[in-house]
Amino acid sequence: MQRKQSVKWWHLAVVTACALPVVSLIPGCGGGGGSNSIQTRQFTGNYTGTYTGSETGSFQYTIGSNKDIVATVISPSLGVLTGHGQIDNDGNFSFNGSDTRTPRTSYTFAGSYNLVGDVQTASGTWRTSNNMNGTFTATKAVGSPTPTPAPTFTPGPSPTPAPTATPSSNRFAGRYAGSITLNTTPVTTASLKFTIADNSSIGGFFRAPDNSTVNLAGSATSSTGAIILTGSFADNAGHTQTITLTGQLRAQNGATTVVNALARTSAGVTGTWAASKT
Repeated sequence: MQRKQSVKWWHLAVVTACALPVVSLIPGCGGGGGSNSIQTRQFTGNYTGTYTGSETGSFQYTIGSNKDIVATVISPSLGVLTGHGQIDNDGNFSFNGSDTRTPRTSYTFAGSYNLVGDVQTASGTWRTSNNMNGTFTATKAVGSPTPTPAPTFTPGPSPTPAPTATPSSNRFAGRYAGSITLNTTPVTTASLKFTIADNSSIGGFFRAPDNSTVNLAGSATSSTGAIILTGSFADNAGHTQTITLTGQLRAQNGATTVVNALARTSAGVTGTWAASKT
């Protein structure tokens, strides 16, 4: 169906999407009931974490104001995985998904939140259908936006990347600039900026052609260079959509760039991105 050019890019990112694989949701587990009940809205935003046990990897997820969770897991054995789940009013949550191989391997993360002052953390256990298992921890990303459902997306102010500590023990720490290309109709291209701090946390944003901005948060693994960024926005129906960027940092010949860089929205739109250290 032909679409007018005036349709906003995030509407296109929803209506041109391919359907994602259906994953089943399981009830959350963990502590935090009764008098410790916490308003779900306090947890909305972007989180990063690591998991250990049968293998060690990283993950990133976004909690929307509708209690839905959209996750990306970077597994050394299964690759980059997407998942979906939910959180309840007591802070118990779970998300799960599977890879695309045959036969498929499914995974589940389940745990609970702790709110200490203004710091939001999560912990729990994970397992896979091929008998891998372990524990995980996660923390709300610094500067993580709190998505609010609205009839249309209202752009927020562009965050100013925090200065990087000097000298830095993290070879990837610094400021980066680049662009994102999404396979919408027409194709959407947006400029991208982010900063990797010495502790490997990431804050940044990308700016769409209509000058709207989407805040990004994430993390980079200093040892392997694996990088993951996520952001969220409200679509035309008021539903929270997310975008996830994954890639690999490479330092070579005095320059640091991102390779194997892929983008995907929770509505199924795919794309690529590129960035280099400035």
